[in-house]
Amino acid sequence: MHSGFDGSAEELHFFGAWAGVERGYHVLTFDGPGQPSAVRRRLMFRPDWERVVGSVLDFLHDDPGVDQDRIALLGVSFGGLLAPRAAAFEHRLAAVVAVDGIYDAAAAVTSLLPWDRDELERRAQAEHDEELDRVVVAARAASPTLRWACDHGRYVFGVGGDREFLAEYLKYTLAGGIAERISCPALVLTGSRRPSDRQEIWAPGPAGRGPKRQAVTGGVVRRPPRRPQRLSILRG
Repeated sequence: MHSGFDGSAEELHFFGAWAGVERGYHVLTFDGPGQPSAVRRRLMFRPDWERVVGSVLDFLHDDPGVDQDRIALLGVSFGGLLAPRAAAFEHRLAAVVAVDGIYDAAAAVTSLLPWDRDELERRAQAEHDEELDRVVVAARAASPTLRWACDHGRYVFGVGGDREFLAEYLKYTLAGGIAERISCPALVLTGSRRPSDRQEIWAPGPAGRGPKRQAVTGGVVRRPPRRPQRLSILRG
């Protein structure tokens, strides 16, 4: 199990780790690059999360208490994108769970800025873009969420400015055929209490804005079981 943009391995004790132990699972929680214990060692987020998970699987390889054919990965929050990304390329995983599933991280920022994904990516990667810089300054002032995301993002991505953070953040997506490479059973969860939040992450938008029509489950190949599951507040 691993968390996401700002969560820690220790928090996962209350996000399913202990519940798994109670049900007979062996549970390993870990921080990957960009997450609390790793970023303090100057290990910053990286989009090829399969390399991170591959190192964890290597660590488990010689553990006699682990059935190598039955290792599943669960990612929480931003981990709901990172874990499926890992499963797309790391085929030693027997299953993957995304809580909640995210298809394209860009949906979290394009809703707060006046450009579609492609234009924002072009501007963020430019050497200079004074208009983008001004818009981000204004958007930060208007949105505490964006202000926090940019400040924290600069820290965990190891970059010096908001535009550099956006350029790195836009690399995190399951588009371009990545989701279609997931061949193990996948359980993708979404909450049901805040419909507006679900739409931001899951619902299709105009061309280039937010995720494509398929969310994570739409891109997963159909041969293995795939189970999109909506949870009520009573079920957590």
